[in-house]
Amino acid sequence: MLLRILLSTALAFLSVTLCAAESTNVYRFINTQSSSHFYTVWPQERDWVINNLPYNYIYEGPSWSALAENNEHSAVPVYRFRNLNTGVWFYTAYDDEKNTIIETLPDWTYEGISWYAYQEQTPDTTPVYRFWNEIAQAPFYTASEIEKAAIEQDYPHFTYQGVAWYSGYVVNDGFVPPGPSEPINPTLGAYVSRVVDGDTIRVDLAGIDEPVRLIGIDTPERGECFYDEATVRLSDLVLGTNVQLEQDVSDRDRYDRLLRYVYLNGDDINYRMVREGYAKAAEYPPDTAHAQSFAYAEMLAKRDGLGRWAGCVGGPFWITTSSSPSNGGAVSCNPNPVEAGGATTCTAQAAGGFAFSSWSGDCTNSGTSCTLSDVRSDKDLTATFSQVTAPVHGVCGSSNGASFSSRPFYSLCNSGTASSVTGNGPWYWACNGSDGGGDDPCMAYVRSSSPGTIMCNDGTRSPTCTSCTRGCCSSHGGCR
Repeated sequence: MLLRILLSTALAFLSVTLCAAESTNVYRFINTQSSSHFYTVWPQERDWVINNLPYNYIYEGPSWSALAENNEHSAVPVYRFRNLNTGVWFYTAYDDEKNTIIETLPDWTYEGISWYAYQEQTPDTTPVYRFWNEIAQAPFYTASEIEKAAIEQDYPHFTYQGVAWYSGYVVNDGFVPPGPSEPINPTLGAYVSRVVDGDTIRVDLAGIDEPVRLIGIDTPERGECFYDEATVRLSDLVLGTNVQLEQDVSDRDRYDRLLRYVYLNGDDINYRMVREGYAKAAEYPPDTAHAQSFAYAEMLAKRDGLGRWAGCVGGPFWITTSSSPSNGGAVSCNPNPVEAGGATTCTAQAAGGFAFSSWSGDCTNSGTSCTLSDVRSDKDLTATFSQVTAPVHGVCGSSNGASFSSRPFYSLCNSGTASSVTGNGPWYWACNGSDGGGDDPCMAYVRSSSPGTIMCNDGTRSPTCTSCTRGCCSSHGGCR
């Protein structure tokens, strides 16, 4: 909202205070946030946007020419509106459409006359076509037959609305858009010993090995679309050469890398990486001396479909995840969705009583984490979980620590499974836990007989059958 207020205030000031030539080009910008377009006939307004909003509005060049003043009776005004909520602009050459907007659409603010055009075609004029961008909720205007045909074929969310007005062809007004820079006060003799990636190199600077981050640009990270291509391209340009380094404001970043513009025989390498589509323009204040030229280079690379703008198109792509069984656990992917050529990492988290087993679908990793690289389509993956039984810890029974006249065979374990009883007295066995539970070692002692007393198998002793336990009673009533 602050950007919209700032831009609206500045443009309104320029519109009422500046005087354009009798006939001039209409200049086109694209809003990088909404993908809507802004048009102006004022060179001063054009320059203000270029110099102050390089990353919000990218200059796309002149689209057609128009009359700044109505010196012909057949010319009509083209009116300009701005939407207060979305910040997009709308232009019309028809009074009834203008009045309808003013009377029925309060979100649109009338900003006055932009230029003069024709409602009927005259010699040396060309039609300006109007489309409605359903996604941006904004109009789009073009005088190019090629661009019109491409939009009708490749952009289904653009609806053709007919001829908006007729205007003149683009004229040569001497305006030169931003281009590559030349070094002003560079450091000489930096030998490039290694290329780390598409925007980082290592140089030998006066015998010291230094990392250098190319400022004002950004290339893909490892695992992202066009990482390898950007790294190879920078290597082709500078590896094994002596380059010039130029500082902007900052000397180093938080990683202790030198922040520099890099030149080779006067060639602006930072600009070239953007212009060829290997890097994006990236503003890192306060180092913004070449921000506008890099932004313009990116626009040209996009327009020409170069590098990453041709090989990393489409998206974002969604990663659809599921769990089997559905209550066995959860799967999350970060990021999701994924930009074209990007990477994401998906993680499986088992629920209580379950353990992760395997992945299926578009992931074949064996661990609980799975990374999908160079994503160029929607993906599906499933994490399978298996149910696990709660671990049982072995616990010795009441026979543990007791005395017997022969090997004990019952009450060996309260929990778990008894192993075989070993030894001749004392006797040893273990109560084995299950599903990962611990084992409990157990032992019983030998009990010696006293005179006149008969021992029973359970270790008790009694002269009468009534005191005997299992296996102790003889047929004649005694204990054996």
